Amino acid sequence: MNMTPSQLANSTLHFSSEPKPKPDPLAEFKAAHAAGKRVEYRNANSGGAWGSWHIYSRYAGNAGNAGMVLPMEINSNGGYRQWRIAPWTLPTPPRMVPLTCCDVPPGSVFRYCTANDGGWWAPAMVSVDGVTLPLGAEPLQLVEASWETLRNTWLIRTPGEMVWRKCEKEAK
Repeated sequence: MNMTPSQLANSTLHFSSEPKPKPDPLAEFKAAHAAGKRVEYRNANSGGAWGSWHIYSRYAGNAGNAGMVLPMEINSNGGYRQWRIAPWTLPTPPRMVPLTCCDVPPGSVFRYCTANDGGWWAPAMVSVDGVTLPLGAEPLQLVEASWETLRNTWLIRTPGEMVWRKCEKEAK
């Protein structure tokens, strides 16, 4: 478009000295990782041979997985790195909540989570607030444990179970 000097003086063209921001080439992968999708990468050596796919984790401490680099950018080994979003998603771990009195049938026993000596206690009472455990010998000491305390520090075995498990259940 050719403009005369008077048209040019009256024009509203504005030129910015700031460069336009470049789009992040890894934005798609970062968004997928934040959404819980499995992001993988693989490296090629300087000869062009591709390695196997690895799961990306932002918390990895080794140098080969220390952070996302540009797709197909030359990496520190003189090779290339390629990214992909796995065609499957990572399973979401279930949300766990403390047990309630309905989850402790008669005959259930409790064990402290670090006690591997085989000692266990049958509750003296189960209530909506937690359980009362008879600990100690003479004199008998009754210890009240809330459901949250049981969840954090005790294991339970209910009748018919052969293994100890944490005092928690999957949220509904």
